[in-house]
Amino acid sequence: MLRQLLPAGLVAVTAFPAAAQAPTPDRFAGFRVEAIAGWDNDRIGSGAAFGGALGYDRRVGRRVLLGVEGEATDSSIHYCRDYPSFGFRQCQDFGRDLYLGGRIGLQLSDTLMLYGKAGYANGRINLRIYDSSGSGAGHVDMDGFRLGAGLERAIGRNMVVKAEYRYSYYELGVERHQVVGGLGFRF
Repeated sequence: MLRQLLPAGLVAVTAFPAAAQAPTPDRFAGFRVEAIAGWDNDRIGSGAAFGGALGYDRRVGRRVLLGVEGEATDSSIHYCRDYPSFGFRQCQDFGRDLYLGGRIGLQLSDTLMLYGKAGYANGRINLRIYDSSGSGAGHVDMDGFRLGAGLERAIGRNMVVKAEYRYSYYELGVERHQVVGGLGFRF
C-alpha cells in the first residue's frame, strides 16, 4: 500500500509548487477588436468620433509589447459657410478616417499598460456646394500621419478599456486632435 501512496504523494507535492508558479494570463498580448468613441476637433469645429479597430500585440520583453493596428472611424464635424457675394453656400464635413500603424506598450502592472502609437492616416473631407442652379458634391482624400498615446486597463481575462489622445496631420495643412475611449476584447 505504501508503494501505491508514495508515487501519488510525490505527484501531489510536485504539482503544488508548479501551480503556485503558473504564469498569470497575458492580458495585453494577442489579437484584439475594439469599439472607439470620443471627441474630435479640427480648425472648423468639434464633434464626435466613432468607429472600430483591429490589432495584434506581442510581448517582446517582461514589460514591453509591440503591436500593429488598423482603424476605421467617422466623425460628426460639419460646417457650412455662406458666400453671398458669389451666390453660393459651401458645406464640408469630415468623413471616414483610416489608420494603419504600430504601437509600443509598457506594462505598468498586471492590469495597466501605457502605450504610444504612430502610423499612416488617410482622412476624407466631404464637400457640398449649393447655389441657385442646384447643388454639387464631392470629396477630398488626404494622406497624413498620426501620433498618439494612451492608457489601457485590463478588465477580467479578455476585456480592455482605454483612454487615448491622438494628433493627425494631413496634406493641405489639415490637423485633427482627438480624445477617445475604447472597449476591446482579446482573443
